[in-house]
Order: sequence, then C-alpha cells, then structure tokens
Amino acid sequence: VQDYIKKAAAGLLSDLNAAGAGEIFVHKKNYYAVDRTKFTCDLYEYEGYGMPGLFSGEYMTQYSWGEKTLARLTSLDGNDDE
Repeated sequence: VQDYIKKAAAGLLSDLNAAGAGEIFVHKKNYYAVDRTKFTCDLYEYEGYGMPGLFSGEYMTQYSWGEKTLARLTSLDGNDDE
C-alpha cells in the first residue's frame, strides 16, 4: 500500500509540476496534502463561507464516494430534507 501511495503522490506531483502548480503539493514523512492558500476551489469556498447560489444540489453523483460530501453540502445549504 505504501508503495502505491508513493507512486500516486509522485505522479500527482509530476502532473502538478507540468501544470506549473507543483508548489501547492505538501509532502512530509507519512503526510500528503495541498496548501489551500495557494489555489482557489469552489468547494472550499462554499464550505468556508456558504456562498449562496454556488451549490446547485448535485455533487459527483456518478461516484458513490461523493455521497458523504453531498450530504455535507446539502446540510450547509440548509436543504437537508432533499
């Protein structure tokens, strides 16, 4: 598993570097993250500020792992009865 994670992280860093965005990737021993201060993301903005009109009620419906985020977004939006 660790080898797979290292390969995935190396691939991600390579892609980010190719896009000129390698500085957003943070890696320390057993720790991988992105520096959220170095890019904008509508999901992070919505979660942080609850920006009205940004969330349309759908989130990656083709992926089962998106359901947890959809539930959180729906709750933030105040439409948890959907």
